[in-house]
Amino acid sequence: MSSKALVPGPRSKEREHTTAANNLRALRTYLAARSRQMSGGTAPVLAIGQMRTVQALTKGELPANLETAHFNALSGLDRWGNVAGMIVMGRTLPAPAVIAKLQTALTGRPPQEDTSNESWWYPLTERVIRRPRGRSHPTRGEYHPDPIAEAIRWSICEAELIQALGRGRGVNRTAENALQIDLLTDIVLPVPADEVISWDDLAPSRIDMMAARGVILDNAADRARCFPDLWPNHDAARKDGQRTGTNCYYRSSYNSRMSHSSGMVTYRPAGPGQKRRTANFDLDLIPDPRSWLTEHLGELASYEVVADRDLAA
Repeated sequence: MSSKALVPGPRSKEREHTTAANNLRALRTYLAARSRQMSGGTAPVLAIGQMRTVQALTKGELPANLETAHFNALSGLDRWGNVAGMIVMGRTLPAPAVIAKLQTALTGRPPQEDTSNESWWYPLTERVIRRPRGRSHPTRGEYHPDPIAEAIRWSICEAELIQALGRGRGVNRTAENALQIDLLTDIVLPVPADEVISWDDLAPSRIDMMAARGVILDNAADRARCFPDLWPNHDAARKDGQRTGTNCYYRSSYNSRMSHSSGMVTYRPAGPGQKRRTANFDLDLIPDPRSWLTEHLGELASYEVVADRDLAA
């Protein structure tokens, strides 16, 4: 996604700021899930993106083992050769008008005018993402019809992404310390991709976001009370729980368990008419489920560990 989709300008409309906040929240959840998958939550993982995006992400909570860096500030740096994984977000792609000024400064002439393109942005052309064993994935990507302007565009966009990929020193790795790289961009690079997945198939749901914070609450009212930034009220949480199609990070990422140390508890808040509820906790993130429930929901009338070797211990 573009930088504007994550950090809109000061003149952007309110709905654009709301969309950007949702995108940042989803991206933080993705970073949290993948940094744990790549490293077990301990080894360092590097995330690279545009400077404004990185600055916005670091204003919120990120995993302790996740280091961030931004494009155009990577050349010559050699301190990430042992990271467990890398997540490269977005790309640097100046507008065609910027490329035209650069070409004019370099060559003394502007790019050839493209009379077939009615848009102010770059036209699209067919691209192919290389896959292992001779496979491929067709897609489309931007290009500039003037060869010199295209060379300038490529040096700023694709070349900077290749520069980012090199920070993990994958060429120096062996099978024992292989480098995992997630490339979150629509730019095609001259390297093979093991998998090609659309963001729609990766974007976390609100339930995924709750799970990434260390707990899955089954009760809709408790979800809204504990996570008002995800569900503003009980009705919103109840309707969200009825929807299907969640990508279920807490299932797909952790093999039907939130982590190697996850467990289930039952509890009942104090007060008349309260029924027993169920919750799953990730003990790496929330080591004391009872205290967490009491802090967020108040006094408990009952609390019981249902099943987990770590909790039972």
